[in-house]
Parts: sequence; structure tokens; C-alpha cells
Amino acid sequence: MKRILLGALSLVLVAGLMTTTSCKKGDQGPQGDSAMANVIYSDWLSADISQWGTPSATDTLRWLTVFESKQITADIINKGEVHVYFNLGTAAEPYVFPLPYATGATYIRPALFVGGIEVWANTLSAITGQNGAGIGTYRYVIIPGGVKASARTEGGSSPVDFNDYNAVKAYYNIKD
Repeated sequence: MKRILLGALSLVLVAGLMTTTSCKKGDQGPQGDSAMANVIYSDWLSADISQWGTPSATDTLRWLTVFESKQITADIINKGEVHVYFNLGTAAEPYVFPLPYATGATYIRPALFVGGIEVWANTLSAITGQNGAGIGTYRYVIIPGGVKASARTEGGSSPVDFNDYNAVKAYYNIKD
């Protein structure tokens, strides 16, 4: 009986040693696409005053301009993200903030459609300087649906603050 017990114990010990010492890690798989590789961003787009208009003869309280983009598809609108930024400064001295933007009673808001972005403002002064010329430039950043899920942290939050253009620019390696 002692012999059987000792034999069984030895067999368990040898099996345990073999499983812990003979395991080999598998080879590293190929590196997947970076979340940043799929991000699309526009150049800085200007909209001078001639590109703004009212939506109709009876609706003169809102102003509208359109930026066309083939990259804004139904799939992007339904599953991805599109962020629009407004640079009130210059290329040399940018002053960039995200849309929608509101201060007091003034607002500037983007609206997506398949094929582009409408930018709406409720006052002409929001889009023109003191001399009546158009001010600012716009940029959109498109994050496809598959990137959105893979770019999230373990807790589900985004690893970048989309309200901070400089953080977005650094995270997605966007060039000016």
C-alpha cells in the first residue's frame, strides 16, 4: 500500500514539474493596426463671408456654410466619431476650440450629413471680424467606428480629451 501511495505521489509530482517547466510561450503575433492609422483629418479649411448664407429667405437669424467630405459616410455617422475644431487665430498663433461653441447667446455648431458638414452660427458676428470679412478656419477629425472601440481605455473612457485640440493633435499625430 505504501508502495502504491508513493508511486502515485511520485507520478503526480513528476507531472506537476513537467507542466511547469516544459511550457513554452507561443511566438508573438503580428502587430495590429494602430488606432491612429485609421484617423482621417482635413486641412484647415477657410470659410470667408461669401461662403456663408442664410438657409432661406425667411430664416435670416442663422448662418450656414458647408464643407464637403467624401470620408463622412453613413457608417462614419452611425458608428464613428467626427470632431470639428475652429481656429480663431492664425496658423502661426492658433487659438483652437472644439465645436459646438457657445458664449453668451452666440453659438457655432456643426451638423453632419453623408458627404459633409454644415456649420451653423446664430449671429453674423460669430463668423466675421469687425471689418465684415470671414474669420477663422475649420478642421474635422474623423475616427472610424472600429477605432473608437479599440481606442478606449479599460474603463471605457477615451484616452484623449476631444475638447483639447492640442491633446487630439498629439494623440493622433495630426500635422498642421
